[in-house]
Amino acid sequence: MTDESPTPEIGDLADKTLGEFKLLRRLGRGGMAEVYLAEQTSLSRFVAVKVLLREMVDEADGVPLKRFEQEARTAGSINHPNIVQVYTIGEENGLHYIVQEFVEGLNLSEYVKRNGPPDVLRGMDLMEQIAKAMKVASDAGIVHRDIKPENIMVTQGGVAKVADFGLAQLSQKPEALNLTQQGTTMGTPLYMSPEQINGEKLDHRSDLYSFGVLCYHMFAGRAPFRGETAMAVAVQHLKEEAEPLSDRRPDLPRAVCDIVKRMMQKEPAERFQSASELLVAITKARGAVSDGHDLSLSAMGMPAFKPAPPAKPRPIPALLAFIATCLIVGLSSAGIGYYLRPVDPLSVETEERLPKEPTVNEQFAAALANFDQASGWLAVIYYYGKRSGQEPLEVGWARVHLARLRLSDTRLDEAEEQFARVSQSTTDPSIQVQGQIGLAAIAFEKGQQDRAVEIIETARIDAREIRGTAMAGWYDRIVNRRQG
Repeated sequence: MTDESPTPEIGDLADKTLGEFKLLRRLGRGGMAEVYLAEQTSLSRFVAVKVLLREMVDEADGVPLKRFEQEARTAGSINHPNIVQVYTIGEENGLHYIVQEFVEGLNLSEYVKRNGPPDVLRGMDLMEQIAKAMKVASDAGIVHRDIKPENIMVTQGGVAKVADFGLAQLSQKPEALNLTQQGTTMGTPLYMSPEQINGEKLDHRSDLYSFGVLCYHMFAGRAPFRGETAMAVAVQHLKEEAEPLSDRRPDLPRAVCDIVKRMMQKEPAERFQSASELLVAITKARGAVSDGHDLSLSAMGMPAFKPAPPAKPRPIPALLAFIATCLIVGLSSAGIGYYLRPVDPLSVETEERLPKEPTVNEQFAAALANFDQASGWLAVIYYYGKRSGQEPLEVGWARVHLARLRLSDTRLDEAEEQFARVSQSTTDPSIQVQGQIGLAAIAFEKGQQDRAVEIIETARIDAREIRGTAMAGWYDRIVNRRQG
């Protein structure tokens, strides 16, 4: 039995006709569909036709097809000059397709590569146009989920248009969430918000974070976080602060840098709270810059950025530290062999897992697309885990996420097995911390609350370092127990 199977293709459909649309040439291929330039014969105009890949239609649960149709309904429900317009949806000879506006021009990534980062006023003009589109979508209850330069088209006349609502979630309709958690990669790690990386419920503030990263890229000429793997980039979104935009572009007014910085705050509560609020800030800043003023955001009467106060150090009483140390020494003689024993990747052989991808990076991306399903994380561990020795960073995080799911299902022994492995990790200290919190959570679930507190106290975890990470919620729950 092989672990890999070829991906079915729909073939090049150029010169074929779907309804009244004659396909002229293929423009590109995404995770769910191929896009063609086409002529709408009845109106003698060019359009873009997105044809759903056959493997998506053939899936038994029908979720990709529902998501594809949802894309049409979502994008077709809004009409704005800064949003790529969807015209219709159709099906012919088993081919499902969406017809939308064809935009002649470049996407923003291509635009920056060709023209370089824009000057201040041109960049602010693009920011304002995109913010207007985001306001319209937000007012309609739509979360785009994939704001990135490749999804912003810039016409030859300088008009910016937001495209591809295929990952959109109707935030006012909870059932839509289930349609966007399976199948293709949800979002792009270079631009994902911390809460999206963590698989949390999203609202419009997640799009604002992605928009902030996009604006940073546009002005600086590169994204704020870069790495060799998707996981490396994702971790930076969770833990690292970007190099100040003003260091990359000293010519930018303070207000512009303030706006981008505020959009890119890790905590949603510290960003702009709506696209409307953001649009007001951009409009005011643009006006000030046009008048020759270099003002900060607060100087223009907008709420100043107020970071959350840093967590206070939690001193450990000397007696408690001594007791905890003795406890750990005692446990070492009884159970260190269990915690240090190598976990055999083949132990997950009988469980359902995703097909093998060519690299651990791609395997992790597939798991990230199915964040709350064990099959993706099992696949990363099975295909790229090691019986002993140092594992790739992605495998460590896969163990954390698998253990988190096992913990939520009260499969405590399986969760403990994975948490124990990563608690001894030398790959990355942040993974080790997740394992330590996980072992405390296991103790907590077993009714050993005092033991859970002791593990946390002994680990001396800095709350600021784990904000937004997989086990942060459990850390808060245990710490609140201690303080109570």
